[in-house]
This record gives sequence, C-alpha cells and structure tokens, in this order.
Amino acid sequence: MTHLLVGIVTNDRKNRFADGRCIHTSAIVTPLEEIVEGAVAETLNTRYLLGEERERN
Repeated sequence: MTHLLVGIVTNDRKNRFADGRCIHTSAIVTPLEEIVEGAVAETLNTRYLLGEERERN
C-alpha cells in the first residue's frame, strides 16, 4: 500500500508554494509510526517538516 501526506504549506524555503496552499506528497518512505508532529517525513526526493495535525473537514 502506498501512503502520501496532504497538508497546508507554510514557510517554503525554496519559494515553490505560497503560504496556505494545499499540497500532497508523492509516496512517503518514512515508516508510518514515525509520522508525528515535528518529525521529518521523506519521499524519494523530498523532506517535509511536519507541523501540527489538523482535523479533517
């Protein structure tokens, strides 16, 4: 099974995305038990610093 992350961008250091933009990752390679607030999640090419989890709408 493939997992990905969906979230709202803040402070993109490379200025690819505006703050507030909703994005999704490609398949994550970080073990699911390590996907927690403040952790770094990785795909094959990118690292994401995870902020606080929000309730889904």
